[in-house]
Amino acid sequence: MLNLLSNAVKFTQPGGSIVIAARRGVSGDIAFEVRDTGLGMTGDEIKVALLPFGQVETGDARRYQGTGLGLPLAQRLVELHGGSLDIQSEKGLGTKAIVTLPAHRIAAGRAVATGAISAELFLPQL
Repeated sequence: MLNLLSNAVKFTQPGGSIVIAARRGVSGDIAFEVRDTGLGMTGDEIKVALLPFGQVETGDARRYQGTGLGLPLAQRLVELHGGSLDIQSEKGLGTKAIVTLPAHRIAAGRAVATGAISAELFLPQL
């Protein structure tokens, strides 16, 4: 979640917004969502971003720093828990990353109601 939120902040321009939401499904699974109004990516760029060391923007003039390991590591950690990472994006309109974890990965004995909760963060204009 930290990586997804960090990416949302990094790639959303001042004046944009980021929404963080969580919902519990009727089957007991839980989904966390980070949605932004940032740069967005094409389908091919998403494939590159999910590769280890994959960089959507390459070369010496890169505007955004990083190793290209955040999304691949996040995806692998989620998969190790039996979950999935789904990235939906449109160039120029933003990105939505959804992490879904199965019910058996939720701590037993914790009463969590089904439904949803969300929060929105607006990035100030500079």
